[in-house]
Amino acid sequence: MGSMKKIFLSFIVLLTLCASINSKAQGVEIIPDKHEYIKAEVIEVKFLETRQMFASTTREVFEVTALLKDGTTEIFENDHFKVEVGDKIYVHKRTDIDGSVFYNMDEPVRTPILGLLVLAFIILSIWIGGKQGFKGLLSLVGSVFLLFLILVPAILKGYSPVLVSLCVASVIIVLGSFITHGFNRTTGSAVLGMIVTVCGVGVVTLILMKTLFLTGVYSEDVVYLMFNTGGLVDVAGLLFAGIMIGLLGILYDVAIGQAIATEELLRADEHMSQRRLIERCMRIGREHIGALINTLAIAYVGASLPL
Repeated sequence: MGSMKKIFLSFIVLLTLCASINSKAQGVEIIPDKHEYIKAEVIEVKFLETRQMFASTTREVFEVTALLKDGTTEIFENDHFKVEVGDKIYVHKRTDIDGSVFYNMDEPVRTPILGLLVLAFIILSIWIGGKQGFKGLLSLVGSVFLLFLILVPAILKGYSPVLVSLCVASVIIVLGSFITHGFNRTTGSAVLGMIVTVCGVGVVTLILMKTLFLTGVYSEDVVYLMFNTGGLVDVAGLLFAGIMIGLLGILYDVAIGQAIATEELLRADEHMSQRRLIERCMRIGREHIGALINTLAIAYVGASLPL
């Protein structure tokens, strides 16, 4: 128990060092166009025409008049989604560096429904998961904090995405695991396994990135980032960071699940031999891996279905 708390406290120190990145790093000032998303109410909708889009595809085009919160009105052509008078929408206001202002109709306001979904998620997590569900939510909040308030600013400040992602991933593993599952030998073994896995996969990933000549320039977002930061951000390192952070999601499930399964098997039969325990745990692990391969494949296919 004491050793687990020492590990936890050491990573608190590591977290503090990570947090100091914002004040010590020399970065680049990003000066993009100014973007605002303004809530507006639809006050008039007129049908304009049925327009030919692609090949034999047609769309109905409407003229939408929206009342912005500052009292002004803007008129848009809309063929994106249907709206009715009284609907709430977002209007995208872009102000260029030269002062030019452009308005575009963006998306419907989904905040109330999304808020209900988030509330339902929180209630069900606590109701079904109990204390563990509540701790899991705390761990989720902490992970989001680390990713958006430490990882992203550190990379924008010019720090190596490779080192920062490994550091933040390790902190997320330790804090998330001990907060959710407590200070015990089972959690400690899972944490140790996850950290070793992250480091091992990190080394293999770096080797494969060099071997496969992966540049990290794989989407428009990366190109915009390169221009807006003047090339300061190491986009290849950013690809590595994305792989490491993505690894955490599945690693939690495997490591914690396997550690708990081992503990429960030993509790069920305290006189079980070590060899027998390992054999049973390996069977659980193999079944988990078999199901996991299918799960990941389906998840990636679903995400890339438009492609």
